Amino acid sequence: VALQGNLVWNANKDVAIFRTEDVLPPNADIDFVVKVHWEKQNDQGNWENLTDNGQPVIETKTHTFQTGAAPDFVPEENVEYCYPLKGQYHFHKAEHTQGYVKLKMGQPYLFVNSSNEIEWEYFAKFTSGTNEPLYMPLAYDNTQKMVSYNIPASLQKERNYKLQFVKLPKNRNSNIASNVNRTERQENSEVGQVSVNQVKLTGTQTQAIEKDLYRNFFRTSKFDSFGQKIDALTGLANMFEIATGSIFILMKNGTTSEVFDKWELFGNADQNPLVQTMASTQNNWFTNYAYPNLYQSYPIANDLNIQWRNPAVLGIEPLKAVKINTGTNNNSLLLTEQQSESAISPTISGNFNMLYLV
Repeated sequence: VALQGNLVWNANKDVAIFRTEDVLPPNADIDFVVKVHWEKQNDQGNWENLTDNGQPVIETKTHTFQTGAAPDFVPEENVEYCYPLKGQYHFHKAEHTQGYVKLKMGQPYLFVNSSNEIEWEYFAKFTSGTNEPLYMPLAYDNTQKMVSYNIPASLQKERNYKLQFVKLPKNRNSNIASNVNRTERQENSEVGQVSVNQVKLTGTQTQAIEKDLYRNFFRTSKFDSFGQKIDALTGLANMFEIATGSIFILMKNGTTSEVFDKWELFGNADQNPLVQTMASTQNNWFTNYAYPNLYQSYPIANDLNIQWRNPAVLGIEPLKAVKINTGTNNNSLLLTEQQSESAISPTISGNFNMLYLV
């Protein structure tokens, strides 16, 4: 079976690696075949195949190697993105019905239907403290390299959860004596009749022992959806300040019973912030003054364009120049793995402001 993948070249085009779609199969003999052909530049400056007796000159090299044991879990470095996000402090359980993990390289061997004559089932397991776990069936799509499952509607608000992908034998048995066959017979002896019990093991038994494949942890919000959180903002007031250089800053202040966490406001190098803000264009000043006078005919000429900021970031009309600030150090507000061992972490309230600053 040919392994699917792509060639990745370095900048000089003199080194290439073959990046497979999936993790290499474990404990397997692999034949790696490289085939190259030669080209020469003709008098017109074009490249053409070098031939010998009319046939292209081709060199082939085959190298055989054996793989070792593949990871028996999903390593964190093989996760391209996931939902819930790892350590997410304010997960809105009704915002999306499905959770998922997108893999960088597929690991289909982790999700086989059967192995060693045992049929397997796979679940997303949600555990909050010492409460009874919730099990949701999960599915693996090898084409998309995606693991998906339904978010339990019964998740409690303001609770820490550990999320695990586990596999269990399909025909599991919690009775340790399920394959024991007992017989009893009566025998005569010098002292009288004796009852003899005989115990035999019949076949094999599959126990309900979980195998962890992936781990995550998160905390649920006090609001089922992000819209409910915004609707619950109080004390909203319009304000403005004058910054250095006599720059007017438009702001809206308010109070929230649940501040924003790191994933919501900052994200990271690989993940954009979950909360994306934009200024509204539904107002008289923008519609009748700013847009027709500044942006409607932009650019007037090819050499007259915006230089002092990047329009790709804020937009030609800088509508994305809205920032959210809070009084808490929420650039580090994430649930830690240690906190996830308990059921509850505190809900943090505070003041906030949304400001428009280009």
